[in-house]
Amino acid sequence: MTASWVNSLVDGGIKSDMLNFAADGVFTDAEAIQLLADVANRGSVTANELNSLQLIAANLNSGLYTSDYVAHLFVQLVDGNPANATWTGGGTAHITLGNLQVGTTSTQMAELIGKWFQGTDLPDPTLPPDAGGSGWTLQGYSAVVGPLYSSAGAATVNDICQGADGDCELMSGLIDVVVFHPQVMSSMIVDNGNGTYGVRFYVNGQETWVTVNDEFPVVRGTELDYGHNYNEQPTAMWVALVEKAYAQLSATGQIGHPAVNSYNNISADPPTNVFENLTDATSVNYYLSSASNWYSNKSVYIAALSSHDDVILEIPSTSPYTYDSAGNIQLVPDHAFGVVGYDSATGNFIVRNPWGNSYPGQNWDVQFEVSLTQIASEGGDFVIDNSGAVDVAPTVVASNITGRVQTSIAASSMFYTTGGTLPIIEYALWDSTGNGHFTVGGVAQANGVEIDVAASQWSSIAYQFGPASDQLWVEAFNGVFWSAWTEFTATPEGPVVTAANATATHGQSFAVSSLFTYYDPFGLAATEYDVWDSGTGGGHFVLNGVALAANQDNYITAAQLSSLTYQSGSGADTLWIRANDSTVWGQWSTAFTVTAPVDSGPVEAVSNIVAAHGQSYAASSLFTYSDPFNSPATLYDVWDKGTGGGHFVLNGVALAANQDNYITPAQLASLSYQSGSGIDTLWIRANDGTVWGAWSSPFTVNAPIDTGPVETVSNIVAPHGQSYAASSLFTYSDPFNSAATVYDVWDSGTVGGHFLLNGVALPANQDNYITAAQLASLTYQSGSGIDTLWIRANDGTVWGVWSNAFTVTAPVDSGPVETVSNIVATHGQSYAVSSLFTYSDPFNSAATQYDVWDTGTGGGHFLLNGSVLSANQHNYVTAAQLSSLTYQSGSGTDTLWIRSNDGTLWGAWSSAFTVNAPLDSGPVEAVSSIVAAHGQSYAASSLFTYSDPFNSAATQYDVWDTGTGGGHFALSGVALAPNQDNYVTAAQLASLSYQSGSGADTLWVRANDGTVWGSWSSAFTVTAPVDTGPVVTPTNSSTLSVQGQTFSVSSLFTYSDPFGSSATSYDVWDSGGGNGYFTLNGVALGANHDNVVAASQLSQLAYHVGSDTDTLWIKANDGTVWGAWSSAFTISDPSIIPAGQALELASASAAQISFASGSGTLKLDDPTDFSGTVAGMTGADAIDFANISFAAGQTVGFAGNTAGGSLSVSDGVHAASIALLGNYMASTFVAASDGHGGTAITVHPDQVATLAPPQHA
Repeated sequence: MTASWVNSLVDGGIKSDMLNFAADGVFTDAEAIQLLADVANRGSVTANELNSLQLIAANLNSGLYTSDYVAHLFVQLVDGNPANATWTGGGTAHITLGNLQVGTTSTQMAELIGKWFQGTDLPDPTLPPDAGGSGWTLQGYSAVVGPLYSSAGAATVNDICQGADGDCELMSGLIDVVVFHPQVMSSMIVDNGNGTYGVRFYVNGQETWVTVNDEFPVVRGTELDYGHNYNEQPTAMWVALVEKAYAQLSATGQIGHPAVNSYNNISADPPTNVFENLTDATSVNYYLSSASNWYSNKSVYIAALSSHDDVILEIPSTSPYTYDSAGNIQLVPDHAFGVVGYDSATGNFIVRNPWGNSYPGQNWDVQFEVSLTQIASEGGDFVIDNSGAVDVAPTVVASNITGRVQTSIAASSMFYTTGGTLPIIEYALWDSTGNGHFTVGGVAQANGVEIDVAASQWSSIAYQFGPASDQLWVEAFNGVFWSAWTEFTATPEGPVVTAANATATHGQSFAVSSLFTYYDPFGLAATEYDVWDSGTGGGHFVLNGVALAANQDNYITAAQLSSLTYQSGSGADTLWIRANDSTVWGQWSTAFTVTAPVDSGPVEAVSNIVAAHGQSYAASSLFTYSDPFNSPATLYDVWDKGTGGGHFVLNGVALAANQDNYITPAQLASLSYQSGSGIDTLWIRANDGTVWGAWSSPFTVNAPIDTGPVETVSNIVAPHGQSYAASSLFTYSDPFNSAATVYDVWDSGTVGGHFLLNGVALPANQDNYITAAQLASLTYQSGSGIDTLWIRANDGTVWGVWSNAFTVTAPVDSGPVETVSNIVATHGQSYAVSSLFTYSDPFNSAATQYDVWDTGTGGGHFLLNGSVLSANQHNYVTAAQLSSLTYQSGSGTDTLWIRSNDGTLWGAWSSAFTVNAPLDSGPVEAVSSIVAAHGQSYAASSLFTYSDPFNSAATQYDVWDTGTGGGHFALSGVALAPNQDNYVTAAQLASLSYQSGSGADTLWVRANDGTVWGSWSSAFTVTAPVDTGPVVTPTNSSTLSVQGQTFSVSSLFTYSDPFGSSATSYDVWDSGGGNGYFTLNGVALGANHDNVVAASQLSQLAYHVGSDTDTLWIKANDGTVWGAWSSAFTISDPSIIPAGQALELASASAAQISFASGSGTLKLDDPTDFSGTVAGMTGADAIDFANISFAAGQTVGFAGNTAGGSLSVSDGVHAASIALLGNYMASTFVAASDGHGGTAITVHPDQVATLAPPQHA
């Protein structure tokens, strides 16, 4: 559908073009160029042409979809832009052009078209003054054909290489856009498919588009002078396109530069401009390295990168170059770098030089890391924008659409997007049923699947209508967020049914075909109809004599139309009709009415009636029937209030009052009305088969009022417990001599008087209904004092009023009395409760129940069959249980009460009386402090002497101790917790013991004699010797060895305990100095913390000598307490044995050992596995063969030369051979006992000097 404003265009040529271009609802780039070219071809621009072009510019996207790119270009050309002032065309001269106006020539118009739509107004290519010194030359513009992107299919940072222009800020900005905003980059360039491209920037928050072509300044061939990619080859042209577009954008004068179309005009463009123009950033901040917060703002820089804000590093012109270790250039003066990341491992920032990978053998690093300190030393700064701010999802707005079958509608007429700041880069479509279908570029799309379409294909999206409606959905993506799905309906246009209102007579029937006319836009005959009516007033469609339901679809084939009629009702009924032409259903016809005379329905004439008591009337005699159309009644409805018991009767069955009672004409003869008491109001209405008539006027049936039966009564004075036949309490009468059918008796129930029916007491203070037949079984039983009674009766029609209140007065029953007196009891004495009181009753009635109560003071209590009853509560006991009820005295005075019930009422409580027994102060435990041996155990019974004031045996004990020093009670060998009650039965006392600890523990004991707990005993102590714990003594305060040697830890200390207790666990600790360490079962234990080892594990515990001195400590636990740490001792690796000291090798070793002077000892615990060397042995130096036994006359073997030899020793079981370095003689070696069962070898004092000791690393 063509936008309406197109018809308002005043220029005929432009209007003709636009009617053609707007037919599909889309105005494309090619159509815009054609429209403008047609204007140029007609000569100078006229006023009508300018007016029409301005009207088009003002209405783009108003009913005519136009891309943002095309719309922007059209407006700049038609409405004017500073860039229109001059024409450059790739030369160095800037020729005056001017905005579009009346009189603009064809040539000027063609240049404006070239400037905005064809990219032919090429920027001035003049090289910067310093470019020649860098080897740049200019051959001029040349067409350079290449793909928009490299094989990656999208923009990459490897494509970006700065050329001869000083626009490093622009190139660094493009690096950031590629890294942080791929969604912006992907929608930045529109490929027009004809060698021209649209490039989008932002100016003052608005999209601003520029068109560029594929011509660029070149050095030679296809080598570009300006922005390019690797080795200047045309394999990814987008960088060169954007740079040239930016130069053309500068000609608008809107980006902080003079309005000059030149490459040099964008040199040194500040980052504030670059960020705004590339990403629509709204805030740009500088962070100077000279500022005091340069380093403290590091988190700000890192956060900006994490948020995908753009960051540029600037280095001032006064700074020196920096280089990497290979001599490649890194930081460059008067240059900008894109900051692309942060390395958390090094704490440095990752920057990229926009020079890029331009040449093989280049002498700079493209991407490298720099620290804040390096930047500060160069006087650099960061420039950061807010382009990474989170955007919002777009919203798709869609409208339901209609159209002819097989016709198409463009996307711009179906939906559009709102919200968010990012451009839409993709759409997703969905067609649920596939009656019609989406097309993209004219290709039909499948239904029931998601159809993804790039935003660049927007103008090629359409929907083709099918034979029935489709539910369609669309969503949009802005590179960050998808919108929600938006649903809309596509409805095909089909046949048209035209109908007009009709006026009918009462009950008139119409052939439905006479109610409408049929039209089909394609001349197709109807194959099916659908009729609908609201059914108002009873009108309805009829098919073959059968009424069709109202308010629903009623489908009729074309063949059935002749059998379809409409039967008018009463008043106006609303109808709709639609048709199907075998391809699609048409829309419903407009609503139309069939209006017949209103049928007000039958009328019933009635009049009031005065009736005799209980008179019956035929219902037909109560009214006269008439109908405006003389229609007979088909149904009646009768209603009465039912006042006074009047009612309708159908076949002898009373009908309910105050409701509709529907009666057919056949039933009317069986309907009667029975008068009641007083005035009843009635209504009647009838239905004539079409409509209900109004209710008749209300009319009354007035019968004498039936006041109901009367009961005459009088007061009665009764003896105690007397019973009366209820019929003897009143005299019955009725105004119409009607017999009573039911009675209602009521009494207040005061002091127990009550009615009984068949011997069952009836509740007081409520209605008690008694049939006439039951009256003979109704009695009244007098109570105690005065009871008030009422009686009323029903005569089958109405209840009479209540009789006068009358009383039955019997003697007052005050209830039983219990006479009691205080009792003095012995300790624990038991009494039969019957002995505690004397019972009497004013009417000599026997007690049926007792209630006993006591305060329970001192433990006194009632017992029933031996079970204790709770104190301070009611304890009900039957008369039969009294003999099983006793009272057990307690300690001191207990207060008791008793009352009883004589079967009629409870008597008052007896006077309070007491049972006073001696006070029980409870058991006493005599104790005394004890001095115990170490670890001594006592039977708990030996710790105290028990006594009780009443010689009662203890039933339970409670023991308590502070647990000081580890002393504790034990029950059956299980330790009891200190500082708490530990309850022990008398039977358990023999299993209770006390285990002394270390030092003094304080104890208490108390007992219970089955009645009361005695006081705690005096505190007493059990004092045992203090256990200071085991003592660990290092074997040596300092041990020399060699790295890698392993000592059994048990060889490093001796153990003792003040009480001769064995160790149960050990704790070893070492400083870890010199890398020495403990191991348990070969697993290294940590240094500088406790390493607790069970005594059974000691044989698996070893120490491994490190490369330097390590300090060790050992302590032990004897199962009771930890001993103190041993004194510190050391194990070190000197390799050279100092004078007067011993070096021990506890395990196999290949160490090179030397003596420092003539008084050292080398102890070999495993000499057989010693494969090292020994040098410098002289004087009193000794080698101790620890596992070779010494024997008198034992000889030492030596074989060697002046450089060294082998020293051999054997005891017949063990043998060892040691390599000595130096000049020795066999005769000079002497064997002696080492004092520990081994053999010590020394050198005779006249031994010649040995060789110099070897160096030890």
